[in-house]
Amino acid sequence: MSVKIDLLDRRVLDLMMQNAYQSNGALARQLGVNAATVRRRVKKLIQGGMARIIAVPDPRKLGTPLRALIAFDVANDSMDSVMTALSTRAEVKWLAATTGRFDVIASVWLPSTSELLSFMKEEVGKLEGIRNAEIFLCLRVQKGI
Repeated sequence: MSVKIDLLDRRVLDLMMQNAYQSNGALARQLGVNAATVRRRVKKLIQGGMARIIAVPDPRKLGTPLRALIAFDVANDSMDSVMTALSTRAEVKWLAATTGRFDVIASVWLPSTSELLSFMKEEVGKLEGIRNAEIFLCLRVQKGI
């Protein structure tokens, strides 16, 4: 199903990305339209697969304040198995096959650097085909999910 969106739809999405918990009335006031219009637009965006409402947890409040990006150099014949194995780990919140210097990038949430070390040794270290990994600790997240 192809859904055509316009500037108002994009503005609705932008506001919902800031706070999806806002009422249709609150969104309507910010957009200068009526609540019924917002309700129809949101329904169209969700039914068309252009948007979905999800919970975004606060990692600090969940006891996982350490966020890191881990970039992996993976052998071509191991890409699928590495991606599958990493995607099953609760610590991995986002995972993508990429182009460029690294083949796979994962975003992980952990309680501490010692847990990161354990994850790298006990979980990542057991995966066949990982040739190298580089860890980037997130010191401050300005925008993200």
